[in-house]
Order: sequence, then structure tokens, then C-alpha cells
Amino acid sequence: MHPLTRRLAGGVLVAAAILATTVAAGTAPARAEDGPGTRGPIDDSGSRTGSGYTAAAALLTVEDRGTERRDMDPTCEVPTRPGEPAHVGRVISGPGPDGTYLVILYCDIDAPFDETDATATFTYFARFVTPLDPEELVENALANLNLAPPVIRTNPGDGLNSLTGLATYLWIDQESLDAQTVTDTDDPLSVEITAVPMADGRIVWDTGEGTVTCTNYGQPEGSCSYMYQRSSLDQPGNRYEINASVAFTGSYTVSLFDEVYRGPIDIGEVVVPTAPYLLGVAEAQAINTNP
Repeated sequence: MHPLTRRLAGGVLVAAAILATTVAAGTAPARAEDGPGTRGPIDDSGSRTGSGYTAAAALLTVEDRGTERRDMDPTCEVPTRPGEPAHVGRVISGPGPDGTYLVILYCDIDAPFDETDATATFTYFARFVTPLDPEELVENALANLNLAPPVIRTNPGDGLNSLTGLATYLWIDQESLDAQTVTDTDDPLSVEITAVPMADGRIVWDTGEGTVTCTNYGQPEGSCSYMYQRSSLDQPGNRYEINASVAFTGSYTVSLFDEVYRGPIDIGEVVVPTAPYLLGVAEAQAINTNP
């Protein structure tokens, strides 16, 4: 049985007894220092970037937290024991008083070995990770991407005013509806998070004067419209502010050594607002055709 006591980095040993003591005392366990087999210090936030959507957080999402230690399917190679059969394993311990889990991903030779034999094991990473539910995982990834919001188009538009009593066409620019993907890698672990626009393209448009609901993102042009009843002269900047939101279907896939380990896992809807669109609306003037 593999003990929780493991070589984390450069000869530093972290013992289960020390971890239990710090948890009982209500303090965070000590960080590991940089060293061979690690990607840097243990990160209490669960993310090297602070955004929360790391590969380690994804692993914590798909794994059974009630099973502290588990061997995983992929084979691997311990750099100090090349050619010897070895396997990937992980340790998940927690939660601590701050809700974080200690997550360790390592490679061990298959043959029995003394726990003090540093040549028989290699640690890919070890850090304290904040668990995220699947929707939070994807929403944090999308936020970290700083996605350009879907783009509203109108006709009349592009600097031209619409008119009261005239149908104003509304749609979302097709080029701003591409699938969005973000990947975080913590060798050999990675998580790919993908968001694809919902197939029905249903959007509730807030025109600044009222609302209208359309499907297929208002495409083709002319299939979705709104008729303004009042001019925009009493609006800020003499223009109406048009807003909408696009719903994406989110999923994530956890991979080990570029092979799918879990997923794709559907997390449902993620809503991304458009950038506000400003449209001037002028009062249509009746034309008297009588002499």
C-alpha cells in the first residue's frame, strides 16, 4: 500500500501525520518548495493563474474524493528508472478547514519499493486545490478567456438611424458565434473546456424600448425584427441601447498523456452577454401627397 507520505520535491517529505496536525490546528499545510518533478509551489487557490479552472481542479471534479489513493490506468516512466514498468497514481486528501484538497499526481514503478527510495517514484505535481462544480469550472474558464462578446448587427445600422414604424432587423454576427475552447495543462494532465452556441439560437432581445424573442440568432437577416414606436431623442446620447445574451452548451474533458480519461462531460448552459449596441431612431414623418 502506497503511503500518503511522499517525496514532493527535492528531498522534501510531507507526512500524513503533519498534514493531519495542521488540519486539526486549523492552519494551512506548509507549501512544498520548487524542485524536480513539480510545477512549482503548492497553490492554495487551486490555480496557478488564480482563475480556478486548472487541470488539477478538473481532476478533483471527476474523481471520487472518498478514495484517498488510487492507481490510474495510464502507464508512465520514472526518469531515474527508465525501462522499468510503472503506473500513474494519485492522492486526494481533505478537505482541510478552508475547503481545499491536497492533490498529488505521481508515477511509481510497479515493483515493490521502500518509501524512502526517491529513484522509484516521480511527482508530476502536488498542490492544494479548491474543488469546483462543473458549471463553475466552465464559467471560470470562459471568464479567464476574456471572450469577445457576441456581436449584434442591425439593419438599419452601422451609423444609420432607424425610423419609428419601420421594422429594424436584429441578428448576431455569425463570425462571433464560433465554438470557444480553453485548455489548461499540468503535464501529463490536461483539461479542455469547450462552449458551443446552443443549436436553437433562441435570444430575447432587449431593444431599449421593449423585448422581442427570436430563434436561430436572427438569421437569415430579416427573420427577426422590432418596430420602434418612439424616437430615441429622450435616450442617453439620443440612441437606444440594445442588449442580448447568447447561451452556450458547455462541456469539459480530462485527459492523461493526451488520452481521454473522463469526458466529454456536459455541464449545461453558460450564458454570455453581448456588448451593448447603440442605435438611433428618428421619428418617421408623414408625407402629404395631396396638393
